[in-house]
Amino acid sequence: MGAGLVGASLVVSGACGGPDDGTVKKSPIEEPGPLPGTKPDPGPGSTPPEATPNTGTPDTEEPDTEEPDTHEDDGGTPDTEEPDSGEADGGVPHAEPPDAGEPTVDTGKPQQEFTEDTAEEGGWRFYREAEGAPRDVYGASLDEGGNLWVAGGEEGLFLLRDGGTTFERFGMEHGLQPYGLWKGKVPTGPKKLKVISVTGGPAGMAFVGYEGIDGCESEFYKDPGSFEDPNIFKSGDMDRVELQPNGGLRVIHYDIHSPMHSVPGYGHREKVCTVFRIVWDKQRDYLWIGGNHGFIWAEASWQGGAECQSEEIRAASLWVHTAEDTGEQEERQRCKNGIMEHMHPSIFTPPNSASPKGSLIAGNVKGIALRPDGDVWVGTAIRTTRFKFMTNIKGPYDFEQARKQTDYRSQRANRIDVWPDAISESDPGFNGYTSEMRKDDEVSGLVRMSDGTVWVSSSVWGLAVMDDTGQVLRRFFQGTSDADLTALGRDTYDESLWMGQQSGGLARLRANMLLRYDDALDELSSNPVSDIQFSGTGPSRTLVVGFRSRGGRPGGVGLFTGE
Repeated sequence: MGAGLVGASLVVSGACGGPDDGTVKKSPIEEPGPLPGTKPDPGPGSTPPEATPNTGTPDTEEPDTEEPDTHEDDGGTPDTEEPDSGEADGGVPHAEPPDAGEPTVDTGKPQQEFTEDTAEEGGWRFYREAEGAPRDVYGASLDEGGNLWVAGGEEGLFLLRDGGTTFERFGMEHGLQPYGLWKGKVPTGPKKLKVISVTGGPAGMAFVGYEGIDGCESEFYKDPGSFEDPNIFKSGDMDRVELQPNGGLRVIHYDIHSPMHSVPGYGHREKVCTVFRIVWDKQRDYLWIGGNHGFIWAEASWQGGAECQSEEIRAASLWVHTAEDTGEQEERQRCKNGIMEHMHPSIFTPPNSASPKGSLIAGNVKGIALRPDGDVWVGTAIRTTRFKFMTNIKGPYDFEQARKQTDYRSQRANRIDVWPDAISESDPGFNGYTSEMRKDDEVSGLVRMSDGTVWVSSSVWGLAVMDDTGQVLRRFFQGTSDADLTALGRDTYDESLWMGQQSGGLARLRANMLLRYDDALDELSSNPVSDIQFSGTGPSRTLVVGFRSRGGRPGGVGLFTGE
C-alpha cells in the first residue's frame, strides 16, 4: 500500500508514505492469524458490515454516571449495578460467558511470511468532483437497486442513480432532517448539516447518519438552573431516505433518545447524537447504529409514530414499573419511536465522594459486525462485546437483558479488552480504572468472516483477530506505520480482507498474498480511506471505497468489480 491502508474487513498490510511525498514504507506483518480466503463459507448468513469513517475524537473521558434525569425522573432506581447475589430480574442468574483467558502476547516477530505484490490496475471506476461527487467523502454505499449514495459532510448527501453519469445533491432544503423535535416543535436556532455515514438499503433507500452540534452529548445534563438548549441536544441522529417517483425524497427521522418511562430506572435521556456507523441486518430488517456514546437498535421499516411496529419486539420489550409510594404496577414499553437505546461495554472509575459506586466511561462506537444468529459484535473506543440480542438467557429481542449480560460488572468476560490496559478487571483488588491504567482500544472497524473469526481494527494500535468466543488470537502492526487503520471489509468473492488507513492506501490479504493497490488508486493513493462497503455477494459483488480529502487534494469514491 502506498501512504496507508484502506478500510476493509481484514487488515493485513502496511505501507505508509509521508504526507504527500508518494514514498512507501513497508512494515513487517506481525503474528498472522487465520488467513482469509482459505476456508469455505459454511452456509448462509448475514452480510458483514463495513467500517465507518474515523471522524472526531472518541468520547473516552466523559464519565457516564447514568443517573436519572433530574427534572424528568420517573422515580425509578438506576439499574447500573448488579445485585450482590449475582442475579437480576427476579433472581434469574446470569449465564457467565466463558473466560476468554489472557490474550496472546504480541512479540512483534512475524510467525508467517506473506508474498507481497502490486495489484493490477483494472476493475476500478472512480468518481470525483468532475462527476459532481463531494470534495470530501465520509462514506459511500450502494443500495440494492444500484444507486450510489455518498456522505459528503457539510456538503450534504449525494446520489448517483443507477445508470446515471452525474451526482445529485440533497440538503435540508430537500427534506434532510439533522435534528429532532423538542416537545413537538423544531428547536429554535441554527441547524448543522454534516452527513458522516450512509448505508444503502432496499432499492431506492438509504440510511443517513449525522454529526451533532458540538457539546450535544452533555447539553441535556447541565447543573440545575442552567439553560439546556434543545437545538444542541436534539441535533444529529439519523434519517431514512426513500426516492420518490417525482425525483425527490421521502425522509423519516430517527430521533435517538430515551423518552419518559421507556428504560427501567431512568427518565428522559438525550445522550447519542452523532452517528458514525449504520449496519442493516437485511434478514431481520433491523438496524444497528454506532454513535458517540453507545450503540442503538432500530426498526429499518419503521413508518413513524410513538410505538415500534413489530409485535414480537414490543412483547419482548415490556417491563413492569412498581410505584415506590403505592406499590401499584403498570406495564411500560422500552421500544419507542422505532428504536431501543442505548448500550455500551463500559469500564468503571474508582469510587469517590461524588460517585460512591464509581462511574462508567463509554466511548464512540465505530465497529459493528452481524452474526448469523442475530447477535452483533460491537467495538468501541473502550471495549468490544458480543451483544446477545437474540441469544440472551431470557430469550430473543430482550435488549435490556442483553445489556446486563455485557454491562454488569460480573460480565467482564463479555467486555473484551483487545489491546489490554495496564490492569485487568479480573485482577485481585481491582476497584476501577484511573487514566494511567488505560490503553483505550480506539476501535475503527470490525468484521466477522465466514469461519467465525472476528477482525478488529484500531486507529491507533493496528489490527487484531479474535475467535468466535472473543479470545484474542493475534495482533498486527502495533508500533508500525500501518497502525492507523480506519476501515475493514470482507470480500465474499474469495473471503479476502480489504483494509484502509488514515494515512492513505488500500491493501487486500488474499490467502498468502498481500496485494497493494497504490498504482490502481493513482492520485487517490495518499488520501485517507474513510469507508469500505460491499454490495452483492460472490463474483457479482461490488466494493465501494470512500476517500477523504487531504492537503488540498479532493477525495472521491472508488468502485471495484474486478477479481
